[in-house]
Amino acid sequence: REAVDLVLETEGWKIFEDWRSRQRVLFQSSQPRPATLEVKFLRNDVLVKGEEPFQVDFKVTNRTDREMWVKVKHLFTPRQIEKNIDMIACGSLVPFRLDPRETREISSAYILRGAVPVNSQVSILYDFSPASAATVRQSSATPK
Repeated sequence: REAVDLVLETEGWKIFEDWRSRQRVLFQSSQPRPATLEVKFLRNDVLVKGEEPFQVDFKVTNRTDREMWVKVKHLFTPRQIEKNIDMIACGSLVPFRLDPRETREISSAYILRGAVPVNSQVSILYDFSPASAATVRQSSATPK
């Protein structure tokens, strides 16, 4: 989802793209080796206006013939940008199960706050790793 500003000019309505006030945010993933997961982002990047929510959509596919549990960590670069990004929704905060050859669609939403250092390449890395049985039991035992 993206918000746009409309400006009425003599020729009619136009979309005002305030490129200077936007920050490009890249999306990347790490995957366990051998490549047991396939991760595809709907978009690899987005131009973000400060204080406006932005959403990341991706699909995760289990490429094996067995069930697997997966956990995801969200990592930010540059590292100090972490304090300027608020996660407001995430479909992968706890480990999740993927059946053999199953594909799951996941969305996360964030807000970028404050100033970002000039010429900084901002990216969100989704670090996928197998979840152990102990991790899954511990996550499901956590009160909601």
